[in-house]
Order: sequence, then structure tokens, then C-alpha cells
Amino acid sequence: MKKIFLIFLLLITSEIGISAEKDTVMAFYESAVSYYDKEDYASAIIQLQNVLNRESANLPARILLGKARLKSGNAIDAEKELLLAEEMGADSRLTTAPLADAYVQQGKHRELLDHFDVEKLDVLLAAEVYARFGMSYLGQNKID
Repeated sequence: MKKIFLIFLLLITSEIGISAEKDTVMAFYESAVSYYDKEDYASAIIQLQNVLNRESANLPARILLGKARLKSGNAIDAEKELLLAEEMGADSRLTTAPLADAYVQQGKHRELLDHFDVEKLDVLLAAEVYARFGMSYLGQNKID
């Protein structure tokens, strides 16, 4: 009977710990969103890193981290985060435009043109990518 009680106590304790961790992760994420909305990207990045240190597979945090890094001028790390989010199965509607912007900001015109298959994108997203293609062609001095 004592063993059953100890097992029950362990299960309850672990559930409380898991619940507290989820609450902490959610608090970090909500704080990050608030900072991002206020255009305080440095603080948002810190909070998103806190989320990802606890839940590395958290796609919303990974995508927002990519966007925050892009907004803060760090296109290289933004690209890394957004590509990782894509690999993890993120919805392309959330990653395509910021990833295209990251390529343009880095002058990676060839990667931009090679990465996206616009025929597989919905019309609005394809239009955004075509706009980045235009910027990319200008960046390559291809005006004809």
C-alpha cells in the first residue's frame, strides 16, 4: 500500500511540475508577443529563446523568433530559424514572406529564386514572393 501511495504521489508531483513548466513557457511566449508588438525585438528574442530552451519544438516561438531576428536586422539568424521552422513542418504561409525578406536582406538572390516554387503557393503568397523576386532582380542589376 505504501508503494502505491508513493507512486501516486510521484505522479501527482510530476503532473504539477509539467503544468507549471507549460505555464512558464506560455508566459514567456505571451511576453515575447507583447514585446514584438511594441517593436522591442531584443526583449522578444530573449523571451523566445527562453521558450525554445524549454520546448525546442515550439513552432510558433521558432517562427516569431525568425521574424524578430529579421526585424532587428539579423537576417542570417532569421534565415536559420525560419528554415528550421520549415523543416519542422511549419505552415509555409507563416514562413515564406519573412524567409524571402531574409534572403533579400542578405543579397542571396540566387537562393531566393531557387528556394520557392511559386506555382505551389496560394495566389496571395505567390504575389508576395514575386514582389521579392522583383527586388532580387533589381539587386542583381537585372532590369530588362
